[in-house]
Amino acid sequence: MSDVIVLTSINEEGYAIESLIIPLYDEEGNPNGLLNSPYLVPPNSEGFWKAKWDFDLKKWTEGNPEAALNAKKEGLIERYSLECDASIGDSFFYNGDEFPFKKLEDQQLFSMQLSFCLAFPEEEPIAWKTRNNGVKEFTREEFFNICKAGSNHLRGNLGALWKLEAYIEGLTSIEELDALGSFEEAKQKLAELEAAAAE
Repeated sequence: MSDVIVLTSINEEGYAIESLIIPLYDEEGNPNGLLNSPYLVPPNSEGFWKAKWDFDLKKWTEGNPEAALNAKKEGLIERYSLECDASIGDSFFYNGDEFPFKKLEDQQLFSMQLSFCLAFPEEEPIAWKTRNNGVKEFTREEFFNICKAGSNHLRGNLGALWKLEAYIEGLTSIEELDALGSFEEAKQKLAELEAAAAE
């Protein structure tokens, strides 16, 4: 197999047709004339969206920059949505106590207990398990404040996600998108931009 090369067959517009295994030499041992064809080029290793061969530059280029940019935006928004969910679902802090906040289980328990407190306004303490300090008892007012902290945690992360989605839609290059980093890094960068704009 060392006497063959893998090349990509392209059409007149520069778009790939198929990958081919081409012998380096013909049956008589002479260099294969097919290798001189402008329509046989090295494989695309850049990962471009609908890559297109540039005949003048003799390299692969982005075949559909707008589609590539939109696909990158969609992928980044989806990634940030997952990272936001993970951030929300981890935990939140109030008065030195860490409260688990798994998206479905813990949030529903907080809502149920809050509804119970509102329906039955007795002054009995509310026992609740913290992640760092075990089970503790809280007054109704303390528990309301804990629920408010949980709500702020949830809305703060969702609000940041929504702002990032709008910001991402306004970007015009893949380089700008790549520079955002993780959800937490992007939240920080956006906060810095907003602070600079407010000055």
